Amino acid sequence: MRYSTRTINDFSDCYFYHSMNLPNHGEAKGEWDIRGREQEYLGSLNVKGKSVFEIGTASGHLGFWMEQQGATVTSFDLSHEQSWDIIPYAGVDIESIVKTRKEHIRRLNNSWWYAHQKFNSKAKMVYGSVYEIDQSLGSFDVVTLNNMLLHVRDPFLAIQKAASICKNEIVITELNEPFFFWNQEKVDSPNNQCFQQFLPRAAKKEPFETWWFLPVPMLKEILNILGFNKIDMNTHIQVFENGKEFKFNTLVGRR
Repeated sequence: MRYSTRTINDFSDCYFYHSMNLPNHGEAKGEWDIRGREQEYLGSLNVKGKSVFEIGTASGHLGFWMEQQGATVTSFDLSHEQSWDIIPYAGVDIESIVKTRKEHIRRLNNSWWYAHQKFNSKAKMVYGSVYEIDQSLGSFDVVTLNNMLLHVRDPFLAIQKAASICKNEIVITELNEPFFFWNQEKVDSPNNQCFQQFLPRAAKKEPFETWWFLPVPMLKEILNILGFNKIDMNTHIQVFENGKEFKFNTLVGRR
């Protein structure tokens, strides 16, 4: 894996996942607005003076915020050259979906570089699949996984790869509930949040890019397996583009 560089000056060729206040530009509206709640998103972890590897940076708001708090940040995400884990529904033109997704990712990548320039950031960027993370990148004090495990076919392998370059603390943030855009039927149990849930539905042929709801007990067990024996957790609220509030869980695992 290698570090990337890019110059993006055209704001109209960007897609912002996060709402951000950009120097010498103003507000860029995105899908999610985590401004003012970054600390909760990170489980109150102090990143000052630490090296951070941020998986799933998207437009980069959280990474740039961590840099402003005194962290040395390396961001990691897919580029349009890698393929998202798309659910391969029979009878659906998956090739067309992948093509559309790649264009979306290209514009999302552009938003990170546009913001990087506006912030005069020193953060580094690496593109690739989370399944290919390895020691060639070095090791980091903190590794964060930013609400991205629900989008991968193999979340255990993704966490294992993240853990392989983590020296001290790993931060996992995921939705608190599984029922988001697709009106999934709820598990008939008062403890439905204790069970992993598979979200794709053949009858609806959606979602295309989201696989799992990953409950806290499962994530804690995975972290324990990988040697993170002290785990703290908090629940917080983040705001979606329509103003609707959603609960998230953040787990901070320590070796």
